[in-house]
Amino acid sequence: AGMGSLGGKSAQALLDVTVVRAQHLPKMDMWGSCDGLVQVSFEDQSLALPTQVVRTKPIKNSFDPVFEETFTIQVPRVHKAGALTVNVFDWNITGNEDLVGQATISEEQVRKLLCGQQGRTSKLILSLQNDLGAAIKGHDKQNAQVELHVRPFIRFIGTRPYREWEQSRNHNNPRADDKSWNLPMRYEKPKSAAQQAC
Repeated sequence: AGMGSLGGKSAQALLDVTVVRAQHLPKMDMWGSCDGLVQVSFEDQSLALPTQVVRTKPIKNSFDPVFEETFTIQVPRVHKAGALTVNVFDWNITGNEDLVGQATISEEQVRKLLCGQQGRTSKLILSLQNDLGAAIKGHDKQNAQVELHVRPFIRFIGTRPYREWEQSRNHNNPRADDKSWNLPMRYEKPKSAAQQAC
């Protein structure tokens, strides 16, 4: 079957998410500032995969922590991509982390990102909110924020390079560093891939 006959519903994607930094975090500890860490969750609506959760390392005693950690989210079906939920926590040595605030990249926004220019990095600055949807004010009275860089790649399930990548990731070395795959080998990017998928 050619690419065109695979149709949009065969499209799978990878989303590289870089947690760059948080800014204007509130004072969370009596004796310090904030020991921030960021958790990103992706819930796949096709139910092909369980919810994927990735977390940065905590940056201690900072209102403006810089993380610069990149994670790869697997999207089994582009047309059923779910939302990305971003939670910022205040790390505690006891393990009882306090939620600083959260932000959501909606299903519609995620699909729009996936269907955009392949391999292009989008810079997202998200305002943190509490459970009621009110903005979290930082120690400096400004809105607390988290910055993400998101980079999409559409794949087609039947392609040989994708199968090789998937087997390497899941079977040979499940913790393989993605940097071991150069871009042309890791991602097959026909010019019309995004249009076919979306």
